[in-house]
Parts: sequence; C-alpha cells; structure tokens
Amino acid sequence: RIFTLAIFGVTVAVVGLVVSGVFRSAAPKISLERFRRRTWQLDIRFAILILVAFAALADELGFDGILGAFAAGVLIRIADREGIVRNRSFMDRVDAVGFGLLIPVFFITSGFDLDFRALFHSPDHLALVPIFFVGFLASRALPPLLLWRDLERRRTVAMGLLSATTLTVVVVAVDAALSLRILDSAAATALVSAALLTQVVCPPIALALMGEAPATASGVADNLD
Repeated sequence: RIFTLAIFGVTVAVVGLVVSGVFRSAAPKISLERFRRRTWQLDIRFAILILVAFAALADELGFDGILGAFAAGVLIRIADREGIVRNRSFMDRVDAVGFGLLIPVFFITSGFDLDFRALFHSPDHLALVPIFFVGFLASRALPPLLLWRDLERRRTVAMGLLSATTLTVVVVAVDAALSLRILDSAAATALVSAALLTQVVCPPIALALMGEAPATASGVADNLD
C-alpha cells in the first residue's frame, strides 16, 4: 500500500514538473491566452484532463478517486505560478462545471450506494441515527457557544446550530469509507441520514432564533458544509 502510494506521489511530482515547465514557456502562455475563450476553453479542458487522469490513476492503484482529484487541484495550484490558468474567470468557470455538473453527479451516484432498507431492517443501525445527530451537535455546535460572552445568546445558539448543519463532507467521507470497506451499508446510511437530519432541523431553528423567515432556511443550508 505504501509502495503504490509512493508511485502515485512520484507520478504527481513528475507531471507537476512537466506542467510547470509548460506554464513557464512563452508559447503556451500566448496559446492559453488566445484559446481560453469562446468555444476552445483550453484552460478548463486542461484542468478536466488532469482531474480525470489523476482520478483514474488513483482508482487504478486502489485508492479513492477523491485523492486523484485533490492531487490535480494541488498540482495546478503549485505549477501555475504565473497565474495563467488560475484567475477569477477560470475559477468561475471551474465552479460552474463543478457545482453545476460534477458534484450533482457525485451525489446521485453516492445516493445509489445508500441502503435504506438495510437501515430500517436493523434496529441497531437505526438507533445510530439520533446518536450521530447528537454527535454532530456536540462536535460542531458546542464550539461556537464559547463566544456567548461576546455575542448575544440567541445569535450564539443560532451560530452553533448552523455550524452543526452538514452533508457534503459526510457524503464524501461515507463514499470513501464504503470504498475502503470501513463501514457497512447500513452504518453508512445511518450516518448520512443523521447529516440530512441536521439539514432539516438546524437551519429553521437557527433562523427563527435570529428572527429571519424560515423560508430562507434552505438557502442558508446550501452554503453550509
């Protein structure tokens, strides 16, 4: 396992050196500036190419594809010292591709792996849902309460509840845990169900404490981890 991880790291380093050399040469700078707009979108295509290649490599070596995607982002960030690719326009378009297409597809495929039948057929696992929910509150809602002396009490509680609202990180962690067989499907479903419960319960209560309309709860929850 360590050997394959070392192979992956060496591959990332070699590709990083090559990409860094390409960014530093004069010709690619002109080409990227010339073809990054209109139908070419060369910088976005390059980023997606690196993303897919590293995700496929990580999967081939027995690691989760998330590791490859993370390595691709780090490589582009380090290699592009001149800011040829990494600029405001590029980031906006990456956000559009990521949040508009890739992340929804990831959540759809992750939802396929959840086994709610196994959860409801196993009382022990079903009992984990409220336990995980309390765990989210204890780990994420209690720290902001340390600010109760500096802030109004109602706002402090609201901040804690909004901090406890989570889903994205949990889904990613559960997906990796299922791939590594650390969790069974029932336990993974219980964990995601508890995260969904925080999305349903915490934002409306927090907004009510802050005196805002409950209808905006879903909009606030969308911006939370």
